[in-house]
Amino acid sequence: MAVTRRRFLAATASVAAHSALTANRAAEVANAANDSPSDTPPLPLRQPGFIADLAAEPWRMWHDSAAVWQGDKLYLPDDKPVLAKLPVNAPSGGWSVLDGSHGDAIMLPASFEQYAANPMGSRSVTGVGWFWRRFKTPEIPTGQRLMVHFRGARLRAEVYINRRLVAYNLLTELPFDADITDHVTVGGENLLAVRITNPGGVMAWEDWGIIRWGEYEIPQSRGIGGLDAGIQLLLRNEVEVTDLWVRNKPRPEQVTLYAVLVNNAATDWRGKVRLTIADHGKALWQQTLAVKLAPGQRKTVSADAAPPGAALWQPISPKLYVAQAELAGMANSGRLRRFGFRWFDAVGIGHNAMFMLNGRRIVLRSAISWGWWGGSGLWPDAATARREVTAAQALGLNCLQAHRNLVKENVIDLQDEMGLLRYQEPGAGQSVWEKATTYDGEPPTQPPIDTSGRGGRPSTFRQRYEWCKIMAMVRRDRSHPSLVIWSMQNEWAGNLKNPHIYRLLRAVHRLDPSRILVLKSGDRKYWNEAFMLPYGNTIYHENGQKYCGWRDEHGAAFNGRQWRDSYYTSPKQYLMRSDDKRQIIMWGEIGGSGITDNHAEVMGYYKKTGCDSYDMAYHAAMLRAYTQFMRQWGFEKGFGDASKLFKAIGQISYFFNARIVEQLRMCDRTDYIVLSGWESTAIDNFSGIVDNLRQFKGDPALLRSAGRANMLVLKPRRLVLETGETTPLDVFAIAETLPAGAYRLHVTLRQNGQTHTLLDKSVSLPGGNVFASLLAEAVALPPITAGYCDLAAALHNSRGAVAADGAAQVLVVEPAATGNTAVWASASSPLQSHLKSLSGLTHAPIGAARVHLFAGPAKKIEVESSLAQISANGGTLAILPDDIAEAATYAQMLQSAGLLRLHGVVRGNRIPWMSCWYFIRQHPLFAGLPANCALDWRYQFLPTAAAGGLRVGGRGLEVFAGFGANPGVNVSAAGLRLRHGKGSVVLLTIPAIAESLVSLDGLLVRPAARRIVGNIIAGLPG
Repeated sequence: MAVTRRRFLAATASVAAHSALTANRAAEVANAANDSPSDTPPLPLRQPGFIADLAAEPWRMWHDSAAVWQGDKLYLPDDKPVLAKLPVNAPSGGWSVLDGSHGDAIMLPASFEQYAANPMGSRSVTGVGWFWRRFKTPEIPTGQRLMVHFRGARLRAEVYINRRLVAYNLLTELPFDADITDHVTVGGENLLAVRITNPGGVMAWEDWGIIRWGEYEIPQSRGIGGLDAGIQLLLRNEVEVTDLWVRNKPRPEQVTLYAVLVNNAATDWRGKVRLTIADHGKALWQQTLAVKLAPGQRKTVSADAAPPGAALWQPISPKLYVAQAELAGMANSGRLRRFGFRWFDAVGIGHNAMFMLNGRRIVLRSAISWGWWGGSGLWPDAATARREVTAAQALGLNCLQAHRNLVKENVIDLQDEMGLLRYQEPGAGQSVWEKATTYDGEPPTQPPIDTSGRGGRPSTFRQRYEWCKIMAMVRRDRSHPSLVIWSMQNEWAGNLKNPHIYRLLRAVHRLDPSRILVLKSGDRKYWNEAFMLPYGNTIYHENGQKYCGWRDEHGAAFNGRQWRDSYYTSPKQYLMRSDDKRQIIMWGEIGGSGITDNHAEVMGYYKKTGCDSYDMAYHAAMLRAYTQFMRQWGFEKGFGDASKLFKAIGQISYFFNARIVEQLRMCDRTDYIVLSGWESTAIDNFSGIVDNLRQFKGDPALLRSAGRANMLVLKPRRLVLETGETTPLDVFAIAETLPAGAYRLHVTLRQNGQTHTLLDKSVSLPGGNVFASLLAEAVALPPITAGYCDLAAALHNSRGAVAADGAAQVLVVEPAATGNTAVWASASSPLQSHLKSLSGLTHAPIGAARVHLFAGPAKKIEVESSLAQISANGGTLAILPDDIAEAATYAQMLQSAGLLRLHGVVRGNRIPWMSCWYFIRQHPLFAGLPANCALDWRYQFLPTAAAGGLRVGGRGLEVFAGFGANPGVNVSAAGLRLRHGKGSVVLLTIPAIAESLVSLDGLLVRPAARRIVGNIIAGLPG
């Protein structure tokens, strides 16, 4: 039996302590599940006939590595497999293996990956495993069935009760039921066992490609094998309501209720179905319909409803009601469904497009969620699900994207309850119409395009699998008021003359005509889109000229990852600005600032809760490495502990994303903002603004401020200046709820305790559906002294009250006093150019210079000469390489000279969702600059493959800058100084500092680069 973290704990601690951890975990999950606002129907909504939550107590789990599964015959729901004819797959070693001591004691949700040895959270544990528990059943009245409802599993789930197969499900992460009536021991103990088969899958973010299972091809999905919580034991009538959903209408106070009735009895049934809408048990509307059902018959009934006085559902007041359908006189026959009265639509397409919620314009602010969760990897427990919503709202978002993986049921329930919108994507949707996502992109599809769907019937197993999954997803989620848009695939840009596309769109629209339905979310090739509007039969599509009325463009790979002054140059010229009124303008994946999690907080959470996680070893390794690095090189004095350092690194992302959000919002044509992304993982997608426990990476106030309904956006055209420089200031208003009319704008500058008025004038807001407007352009700033300069603005209404405000900060750097130092510099043209601009310097030969500056490729003879000179005569040899390869070459020369030991080189990563970062502590090299921080907006370092760090050692070595890169444990030295005779050697791995001395768009902001070089020339004490 393999050693797992759980078994290790069990071996080193008492059984009582281990049991206490499990009990504490169960209590935490239960408390989180019941922590609902008092005005909301509680979660989970208990259906008529509810007996018990079978996931509320511990289960056992065991990976059956000897089981054979690769050659199994597979079945989809539309195959309608006969359970009695399917093989009964007993555990290896027999059913007695599923006792009370075998395997691990776990709380659901859980996965094999969670408890296996999984060093970096990157291994999919393939094969068969078992989840089981024992329970007692009540008496089963005549005409009733005993059912177990499962919220989801991955991948194949075979459900056994007392060794009898009672359910089979192959659809990943979607609900299914098991009828256990005929095989239980009433009043006695029963064994419920779920056999899970995981054929593999992806442990990163991709959803294209194929999972091969014997002769079958299955669409790609997450590589987790496990079982969700939310397992309910219920009594159900043989004549019952099997489904109930609520369809919203263009008049938001109106809905239509639909109920599916089934007669599983042996005789006809005549009776009445009662449809009700209630608020906390009080009926607001009711209608009764007469129904006749023959044995085996299924019938759908419906009724329109408009209860007088019903409150609308909206993010700021997400009022929920409960719909019920029940058969008169038939116990345990009904269904309940929470819903809200609301209407979401896209209007004005072709001339003035925008989103409307309940008749008011809304701009969506969202982030892509890849569907990864701390713990099991694939499902959140109740506490983490709630943090998903509270964290998004605390960060100023009003929506989240289900990105390449469908949203989990307990999460979207909370979004309904707490007022957070959701964009839903199934993952691998393109499997219905082609084998691989078309990334290179084809030219705009030329008309005519047949959108009938004729000839598009799914035929292969892969196509049918995805089709069944999408239909099940829509049926599950179509009543959720928080869900506003269906999308079938992320980033696809192929040819639209494919009948499978339109057959799918029309099938989804038939199941739910009340929502916007789009084919895909963008790509950098935003064309070849298709979409449907609520209750319309038209499929709008590419017109051959890159237009269809819905423009979803992705820009995760633009020069982002860090805020830079070049992203905004004037009110008419800035990144991601649009004048297109004809289309919905959606920036479906933007930014992408890959940083590190706060691994100290992650590990603190797991220690507190006793929870294992599929990626725990990764977080432990990262925390251990950073703690050791800080302790070894003196960073604890400046940062305190690793948690504070991680937060400083996190601020890079939060500042960057906040500027993106406000910049897109100040363009009134923006309809949808989607950050890339939401949660991070240990494998590939590190650009999340929360970790996969939904904990913050930085100060949430930074992002929350950018999402305020009414605010002023202050845009200095440069954020970092040198003394003597100035920059114009532009002021925009974002006014989502302010009325049109006259206001007073007051703008101030504060520095060194003094406040100066920059502007005080009357302005007007257009109001209505115009949210963004320019209030002031090119406001002049007076000369600013060194340090931080705080800019503030307030918008006063006619009563003098502040209706909106905003702030910004500018950093002014004073150049170092270099004096008449004798300097020698290598033949780097930017470096030489800058040095010539400095007055008073003495340009000396290498033998007479006090400071030797190396930039660009190393020349061994020059380095050796310099080392000899500074050793004998004192002074500083400073190395400013253009990239990490040059830095490594210089380090090897220093190693050859016996000055340090080079253990390895860490290379940077420019991919936005990976990225890299630098961090620095207080040191004379950074005098006059921010220190004990990451190289954030104040340095504007642009992550690049040229960046990197060195793993070094040696006596007398001082490290004052660190470097980190994703993926993996890559903390390393980025700035070091070592003694050499009477002098010292300084080596920086921050790339292209020389180029940044003369460029306004270098890899480092120019004032910071100049101050660093100036400090070296002026002399580094210590």
